[in-house]
Amino acid sequence: MRYIGSKAAIVDQIARAIQPRRNGYASLCDPFAGTCTVARYFKALGLRVITGDVLRQSYILQSAYVQLSRPPKFRRLLAFLDQQTPHSAPNSAQSVLDYLNGLPEKNGFITQQYSPGGPGGRLFFTASNARRIDRIRYTLDHWKHSDLLDSSEEAYLLAALLEASDRVANTAGTYYAYLKTFYRKALRGLVLQPPYIFGNGRRNRANQTDAVQLVKNSQTDILYLDPPYNERDYGAYYHLTETLALGDKPQVHGTSGMPHCRPAKSPFCCRDTALTTLSQILGAARTRCLAFHYSSNGLLPHAVILRLLRDRGPTTWSTINVRRYSSRAHAPPHAPTATRLYVCRVR
Repeated sequence: MRYIGSKAAIVDQIARAIQPRRNGYASLCDPFAGTCTVARYFKALGLRVITGDVLRQSYILQSAYVQLSRPPKFRRLLAFLDQQTPHSAPNSAQSVLDYLNGLPEKNGFITQQYSPGGPGGRLFFTASNARRIDRIRYTLDHWKHSDLLDSSEEAYLLAALLEASDRVANTAGTYYAYLKTFYRKALRGLVLQPPYIFGNGRRNRANQTDAVQLVKNSQTDILYLDPPYNERDYGAYYHLTETLALGDKPQVHGTSGMPHCRPAKSPFCCRDTALTTLSQILGAARTRCLAFHYSSNGLLPHAVILRLLRDRGPTTWSTINVRRYSSRAHAPPHAPTATRLYVCRVR
């Protein structure tokens, strides 16, 4: 998924700064997991990974990409589908995705609120893609309530739907606004693709919880912290994918169709509460290595971050340039923006 602050382009630099193999680190906790880019990378390195986030969409992605070691079997569902269409003989996760991709469209909540096919007239999806999303989401709910899916199977299919929906969303990367006309990618048809699932021989764990609670309840060699660094709230910027993950039908308002009720902003989106919350996390951390990733122009000053980390142990930091977010789909290249990666070897 496209995500503000994604570390996909720089995760190898993060790993080089932490040096897990050289330092004998065998586990990592990522309490701001987002789309799990960092967690998946360290999982591939063979570390036991514990992730968390307050958003349901992140928990879905964690459950699929972090917690699963192989695609689910879908035994109950496949037996049911085989009874419905005995000649198709479905026998794999891909068969389930093929079945969902072949369903007829359905006019539902996403069509009504986030496509030109509804009274809202919002252009997040074409009417056809919105109807496909509605049909697939309705089917997943029906299967879940009919006891045909367990939690891991549901997460696998929801992860596929979140990824597929994002690929055809008519946005520049967030759902705070849509583009004025449908651009090339948004005109493609929505197709579910199998999430890439792999095992690493470890018992990795996904959580939907706030960072303070996860850190208090976890003990790992590495604690990787990548919190929001300004007033931008991810729950608002990704409200539509959160609605897909939750499967609810909230009352919405405004140009973007923002739900009236959503969880409160992250404490890291306010200077005073960001400082307090970071202090709580660092004080509760049971780890050998604290890695804190933060923008150079974030709410918390560089000197304050260094002081807090040095209270726990010797700390070094380095600058990593990342691509600056733009709200335009075809924006010209921007000068990179600087982030800092602080690495503290805990006493």
